Amino acid sequence: MFSILERVLRFQRIHGTRRLGGEIWRRVKSRLNPSAQAAPDPLLPDDKGRVGGRELVAKHFEGCTPLRLFTVPAATPARVTLVTNSVHAETLDGKVAASLTFGALAARALGAKLRIVTRFERAQPAVLRAVLEAQAISLSHEIEFGFAPAGDAVYELDCQPGETFVATSWWTAAAVLASVPGERVIYLLQDDERTLYPYGDAHLRCSRVMANSGIRFAVSTKPLFDRLIFSGLQNIAARGIWFEPSQPEAFAERFNRLGALPESG
Repeated sequence: MFSILERVLRFQRIHGTRRLGGEIWRRVKSRLNPSAQAAPDPLLPDDKGRVGGRELVAKHFEGCTPLRLFTVPAATPARVTLVTNSVHAETLDGKVAASLTFGALAARALGAKLRIVTRFERAQPAVLRAVLEAQAISLSHEIEFGFAPAGDAVYELDCQPGETFVATSWWTAAAVLASVPGERVIYLLQDDERTLYPYGDAHLRCSRVMANSGIRFAVSTKPLFDRLIFSGLQNIAARGIWFEPSQPEAFAERFNRLGALPESG
């Protein structure tokens, strides 16, 4: 019984109450009149627990679900929120460490507080502390942590007017852009993420985010920056900077350049 209830709640969360009611009524009618039973909808879950197409797509792009935010009065100091998948010892790698370093240095350059928001599991503060200690980075303000589980319709995060959000992948950028204005978003690029996918939905969605002319970009390494521009992403030329992760002491000057870029492409 629990598994059935769990499936019903998951279907309602993804498709809404009206769609759930229609699906229940369709199945009730089919039970009352088996001879008139319609062919199963391949896009919906079936009675055997197999996942429907719509649910499969929603699950595949779960990381793109918008952040659930509510506005609070502006506070001093300002805040930089970095959105990433996970900050955990088992998933820590060079790119995650570089993202955390970038977020910390961005907050320090702006004289702001740092908040780390994870989407797939709660952050381990000790991991962030180890990364910052390894880089000899200290912050003046206490670091905040938030958990915004992808696909969950219950949580909410506070958001200050003018708060800066740093996205660490195209899907976290999509999630942030669905909730805050583009001029408040910085997309940290450490790869040409389009090359991670064959041509299809994921490639298309990724390409659209990377071609967004309303956000700013921070690209790790000049060769990657040049390659992205050469591929046709002139929005990155107009609204992006590059930096070298191995030289954190030079970051503040380059980040100030990013802040001075125009607010619209």
